Amino acid sequence: MENTNQKHLTLEDRNYIEQALNHGMTFKEIAKFLSKYPTTISKEIKKHRIRKELNTFNGCGNICKNKFSCRRKKCMW
Repeated sequence: MENTNQKHLTLEDRNYIEQALNHGMTFKEIAKFLSKYPTTISKEIKKHRIRKELNTFNGCGNICKNKFSCRRKKCMW
């Protein structure tokens, strides 16, 4: 792997990472394109990620058979 000797990712790099993740690319594929190490990409994502609260519309519907009588409101997965 070619070392570009750059310490920081540019805004263009970060935008590329976002778009690549939206298209399902792996950290390794993104890193290769940007001439960075996959761990660099991983750390960048962990550092700047924003977590969304899940609900029935984006993946956390309550599928429990006791969902109407259950008091637990948070997803377990």
